[in-house]
Amino acid sequence: MMRIGIRVKLLIFAAEVWAIIFGAYSAYIYYERIEQAQRMGLTTASILSRQIAADRQFYSATVVKRALDSGMKVLGSYHSIEKSIPTPAAFIKEVSESMGSSGGFYVNIVGLSPINPELGVKDEFQKTAFERFIKGHDTRHYEFGKYKGTESVRLMIPDIATSDTCINCHNRAPGSTIRTHKIGDVMGGIEIIVPIESELSYAMVEIGHQIVYGFFVVLTMGIAGLIFIRKVVTEPILSLVETTRQLAGGDLTVASGVSSYDEAGDLGRGTNEVIRNLHGMI
Repeated sequence: MMRIGIRVKLLIFAAEVWAIIFGAYSAYIYYERIEQAQRMGLTTASILSRQIAADRQFYSATVVKRALDSGMKVLGSYHSIEKSIPTPAAFIKEVSESMGSSGGFYVNIVGLSPINPELGVKDEFQKTAFERFIKGHDTRHYEFGKYKGTESVRLMIPDIATSDTCINCHNRAPGSTIRTHKIGDVMGGIEIIVPIESELSYAMVEIGHQIVYGFFVVLTMGIAGLIFIRKVVTEPILSLVETTRQLAGGDLTVASGVSSYDEAGDLGRGTNEVIRNLHGMI
């Protein structure tokens, strides 16, 4: 059977402990930093969604109402028609497009019974969001993933009817499929898409730096631990092994030099006592 010395065993043990600690540290740094980047994107999307929802409610309850009272028209394609203003959906879409061109985010106005068919539900994410909103399970729905080839956070909040102007417009519109809207109903949703790919890339760079830093910290601690174990455990044991080897060879003048006040010192003093007793008997 191959003999493995105590120094090799301690080295193997230290390497295993070091690998476990460093692996756990690296995994924690990775997942924590990725989650931090995602939380930042979600927070940004939440702030934008609340601002856009507030602007939409104000526009619907104040601007649209005054425009209608003065005889103006509220249309989605208002550009070529005199005395007309954009619908709330068109207003939010145009403002969001101008903001998103510099900020890099997207805003989608989605309706359950939209006057403009182009604003209907388009994918499973939006469908799931409306199902949860209508059942009252959530006040927001989000996911992380690819959007137009870029890592992003998608967040949707319900668009609640808050004014008579809003529900009257939808109930009377020629293209509306639902004409029984009332205050408090979920009319649709406001979807915010915030790209987080650049933040994730920066996070990966930081993760690499932190892992390298952690590698040297753990390595330094491991070396210091090995030096301590060698001084306190390995050297006394090897000294006792050498003493007993000389004793087995018949040298009764040998003595252990281990005199520390611990178990190794007790063993050294006991060995010396055995040697003195043998010497006296002989």
